[in-house]
Amino acid sequence: MAESILGKLGLRRASGVDKAGWGRTLAVAVVAFIYFLPVLFIIFTAFKPQGDALLVPPTLSPTSLFGLIPD
Repeated sequence: MAESILGKLGLRRASGVDKAGWGRTLAVAVVAFIYFLPVLFIIFTAFKPQGDALLVPPTLSPTSLFGLIPD
């Protein structure tokens, strides 16, 4: 039987790659989203006027985007 290219190179297929399932994939996606939230908040804040950026409590969407969104 013909040997695969990976076998000739001394490599083997990773075990468990296909066995991760939807549960682990969903868990990783949720953790990645939570981890990325501060970066997302920084990006949204960069497009806000200074008054909106300093509001307490903070908001994700600006009340006015350089005059494009009416007040």
